[in-house]
Amino acid sequence: MRASVLLAVLLVLLAPTVAVSAADLAAFSARYEVYLDGKPRGDSRMMLREESPGRWLLSVDAQGSGSLARLSGYSLHQETRFDLVDGRPRLLSGLTRRENRLGRREVSTIFDWRSGEASWSGQVEVRERGPLPLSADAVNAPLLNLLLALDGRDARPGEVLSYRLLDRGEADRVDYVRGALEPVQVPAGRYLAAPLSGERPSRQRRTTAWYAAELPPLPVRMVQTEPGKPNYELRLAAIETS
Repeated sequence: MRASVLLAVLLVLLAPTVAVSAADLAAFSARYEVYLDGKPRGDSRMMLREESPGRWLLSVDAQGSGSLARLSGYSLHQETRFDLVDGRPRLLSGLTRRENRLGRREVSTIFDWRSGEASWSGQVEVRERGPLPLSADAVNAPLLNLLLALDGRDARPGEVLSYRLLDRGEADRVDYVRGALEPVQVPAGRYLAAPLSGERPSRQRRTTAWYAAELPPLPVRMVQTEPGKPNYELRLAAIETS
């Protein structure tokens, strides 16, 4: 057995066990206000829809606002496609496109479950192309947000949720701790939400996201800190469901 496939089999034992149904994945479209160090800097949109029976598309779009943002022409587009296997989302492909006045950078990801490997292509360095072994708990950043909302609903305060985050040839074990319910005020309203806090070790990036049980699987608020960078924050502004 190839080493990458063997590792994937062993890591199955570490995967979260909460089952996800189609009802949990009802389509939605949400808009967020984006803040850097507490100052408004743009808008972001998150959308989930079923492209075909059992196959889903999660997309994120962000655009800066203000004079500096208009001058830079910055925008971000992400697509993550996944299906459900044994009640758990399984990554199929990913796309990230960043644009500004100076050009465009696009990176594609293929999650090949037959070979048990993930690989990256596009504007990435050779060392970032992979391949990396796949495992049942493999996530990318957009799917991680979705799963934290779903898994956090059944978690108890203090419980740890563990995932394997794949990003351009890197794999980080990320653990999120579920906190007690607390009120969260955002432009979309006031919610009783559960915070989940975790850190990405390789980048010293710490993230706390709040999720409300009555909403679709999306963060009500998210705060991200990283040494030497401005604090990044999302606040839910509006949501539509179907």
